[in-house]
Amino acid sequence: MTIDQVESHLKDTSWAELSTEIDFNRTVFDSHWSTYQIPEVLCLINLNPHNFLYDSKAHTISIIDFDHCSQAYFLLDIVSYFLELASENPENKYLTRDVQKAFLKEYLKHSSVNLTGIIYDRLKPTDMELEQLCDWCGLLIAPVHLYWALWSFLQALLVKPTTTFNFITYGKSRLGQYQKHKQNFFIPLYNPQQ
Repeated sequence: MTIDQVESHLKDTSWAELSTEIDFNRTVFDSHWSTYQIPEVLCLINLNPHNFLYDSKAHTISIIDFDHCSQAYFLLDIVSYFLELASENPENKYLTRDVQKAFLKEYLKHSSVNLTGIIYDRLKPTDMELEQLCDWCGLLIAPVHLYWALWSFLQALLVKPTTTFNFITYGKSRLGQYQKHKQNFFIPLYNPQQ
């Protein structure tokens, strides 16, 4: 597939508009998210249940599929995981706050990420600290969807089409979710007190 063919499938979105969206995302990350003191770490970015392998004999877990690894806010991995779990349930609903907080509590217990500016005691995070993490995760839904939309369109350009997976359809779906959630991510541009 060519770039023009992919763009023709997008109908209402041009490459120029996608480029503008990428620039807006970068602006929000650079100008606003840096003030949150959220650590950047090496993230898998593709954190989903299928990328964890459990060895029942050794009682160990291994992670696979490192082709998306990148330096990023550690919460991007968590949001990616939450979205993968949501996509696997029949209603395709994002996880409830209680489920998010339970996951975050367990994550924090085993994490070596330096969160001193965010969490006072990672072994006993307060409800307010967990709520803040959940709020940030909610704001990051849009950029995670944009990432996967762009990845999918790139795959459509690079990979020979198959009957088992349609990269264009998947990318359009993720782009639609990005459009649905991007207003929340861009709030800091219009309301710096947020």
